[in-house]
Amino acid sequence: MYLILLTFIAILATGVQGNGACQNENYINRTSTDEFYFPADWNEDESPPRQSAGQGCSWNINIPQGYYAKVIISGNIYDNHSHFELYDYYGNVEFFKVGDRTKPYFFVGPKFLLSIENESTAYYGFKIEWLKFPQGIDYNAGIGGVPQVVNITKDVLAAEFSAITGISLLAFPADLNNIDTLRSTFVFEGRDYNGNFVGSLYHLYLKSNQYLSSGQMIYVVNVQARYVMDQLLVQEAGYTKGITAYEGLNCPPSSTCRKPLQPGNPKSGLVYIGNQTQTLTAITMDKTSSLSVYYGGITNFGFYKTYTGSTIQSLLPLTFAPGITQYIISGGRTSFTFQFSG
Repeated sequence: MYLILLTFIAILATGVQGNGACQNENYINRTSTDEFYFPADWNEDESPPRQSAGQGCSWNINIPQGYYAKVIISGNIYDNHSHFELYDYYGNVEFFKVGDRTKPYFFVGPKFLLSIENESTAYYGFKIEWLKFPQGIDYNAGIGGVPQVVNITKDVLAAEFSAITGISLLAFPADLNNIDTLRSTFVFEGRDYNGNFVGSLYHLYLKSNQYLSSGQMIYVVNVQARYVMDQLLVQEAGYTKGITAYEGLNCPPSSTCRKPLQPGNPKSGLVYIGNQTQTLTAITMDKTSSLSVYYGGITNFGFYKTYTGSTIQSLLPLTFAPGITQYIISGGRTSFTFQFSG
């Protein structure tokens, strides 16, 4: 896919020479300073420079083993047909018109592509920085029937998780309006960054489901301190792999929150992590289905109670304790309404 995108851009994009101009098909390797700027005389503390109209430019950036890349884009593209484009090696594509230098992008090797199209005059500059992955392990845990919650983006963190039946990961952003903080956290199969790359927590979160590892060990590394409390729920996959539609119940504190849930095969589920009481005030579910509630892991030890679809309406409202609370549906489409308090 990456090679097809390169060919497509090479055909469509035409370099323009002169003041405020860029070229197409630039190939950039790690520099002696570990930094690359465009334009070369710009830096991220300055206002974005003016760029000539009618340009199509691309940069192929190589990332050596043991490094990742951080990209800061500053500026705006104003016409309706133009945008910034970012393509990683693994098929993720992003299009945007405004580059915010406070919201960097992060990439792992072997390469990624930055492309810019602007029909009218635009203002932009960007910086690429090559940085080494953190060394060593800050957090190491074997996971069993008791899930673990890790503050994953507050600090630089390298963590290793293992379980006999594999690992389940589910991210909980601290701010649903700013999930970009998850971009700096990478997931690899195995014990370090030399394993198979799975994706960033940002892209895994967008899939609205758990990630299940292919092996017994997962390496999760947050390469930049974001100073926020994004959380990662880590469970043994053997307890969750039958839940094919599995989402976080991530709602603002002290709010009323409606959460639809698609049917799973055989099960679907919501999981809450936090310090608020959850009061279920309304639910729509099949009368032949059941809702099972667990505190902590989805185990016999964590089991609290099961409610049937035919009788649950007469029991509302139902109040559940803070912590890790799991709502598992046996089948069918479901809609929950919760009131959070405490």
